Amino acid sequence: MKRVINLRNFIDNIENQLIKGMGKWIAEFNESFINYSLDNFVFPLVVRGQTRSKGFLLSRFFAYFAMPNYLVSCFVYPSEINSYLKKENLRILLREISKMMKKNNVKWSWLIIPKEGEFNQSIIKWVEKNDLSNIGIALVNLNTKNILTNNSVIGRKIKTILRF
Repeated sequence: MKRVINLRNFIDNIENQLIKGMGKWIAEFNESFINYSLDNFVFPLVVRGQTRSKGFLLSRFFAYFAMPNYLVSCFVYPSEINSYLKKENLRILLREISKMMKKNNVKWSWLIIPKEGEFNQSIIKWVEKNDLSNIGIALVNLNTKNILTNNSVIGRKIKTILRF
């Protein structure tokens, strides 16, 4: 029998995975915000961190001198918030995330859009063709557990942290 994942459990699971170190290959996430407002959008979850990891004396010393200390973030915006997600809404959403990134000096971000059901074909094609190098986008179908990402390096890496 297939285990059905509801939206709230998915969001809680992402928060747990990131804070406990699942995204450690790219960043150490240490802050999470529930119902984070960004202009006209309210994100049920935003998780922030930095690329320079903490650790014991030797690894901390190495990280300080060899690793850049970029700020990174992960936004979760369920498609159900906007009952019919359109390309224009997604563009506006990405523009607002980009503005926030510039304002707060955030280097990379992920935008995860979970949905209990299929996405519109035009949204799927738009995400696949999207070439933003600093924002990874993932469309997650919670019923089929299918994850579709944009073609950036950051986008493709989202699949490594999304575990069902």
